[in-house]
Amino acid sequence: MESPLQPVWNVGRVVVPVMGRSQLKAAILEPAAARAIYFDPPDLVDRLIDEVSQTTGSLPLLSFALSELYLAFLTATRSGNRSDRAITLDDYETIGGVATSLARRADAECDDLIAQDPLYAYTLCHVRLRTVSSNGGAGLAKRRVNLRELEYEQKDARDRSDEI
Repeated sequence: MESPLQPVWNVGRVVVPVMGRSQLKAAILEPAAARAIYFDPPDLVDRLIDEVSQTTGSLPLLSFALSELYLAFLTATRSGNRSDRAITLDDYETIGGVATSLARRADAECDDLIAQDPLYAYTLCHVRLRTVSSNGGAGLAKRRVNLRELEYEQKDARDRSDEI
């Protein structure tokens, strides 16, 4: 909000209301049908919705999972392992479902950053530690991180590179 874009931020902002099950189903099936793609088995769509329905940010998570499913579909099609236009249970299992596909992508992105500069490992470790908190003995819980908590001095990271 404290940027040159602040005056136009609210004008360009679109509020997307919470979508019901039938709306989510339509949001999945209609674009696929427009591209002559279908889901096999048909209840795969329900499985996707079930996996995200109780999650905060379900629409972006569903969108991410669908993009990963589409990439798995394209890979299978291009390799000659697919002759029809179906996104299948095998594609779903290949990506590992919604949560696993997101975790895999996050790990791959972190690995890419660390390959660029090993000192990123220090920062990534601290970011990950700050995004979880103890949940009173019931395990770990996600938590919102203030931007100030993610600011590190370059010297601090270099001094602690031996901790990686």
